[in-house]
Amino acid sequence: MINGTIVLKLEGFTAKTTDWYLFDKGWQNLNDSNIEITNEGKTITVKNISITPDSFFYFHFNNVTVASGTYTLSIIVDADGSGNTKIPSDPFRYQYTVN
Repeated sequence: MINGTIVLKLEGFTAKTTDWYLFDKGWQNLNDSNIEITNEGKTITVKNISITPDSFFYFHFNNVTVASGTYTLSIIVDADGSGNTKIPSDPFRYQYTVN
């Protein structure tokens, strides 16, 4: 992925600029210039990232309380960001339940 974009859509809780993500540069706050938090904290967009297929990306959400229920976490990856050579992936959806 070169200058790609990752979009994370949250249900059950919201992201804040004091939360963290881990990428090649180590843990950083979500207030980084390549990060947009929109939709009242329910969408995180990470832009201009260049990674190899074996790279990893983690998020850490601080002080989160999730009410009981079933929620879906969605991830969309676009390997060339706003470029139009590659189209975005279909959303990967992970469903989780909180008791």
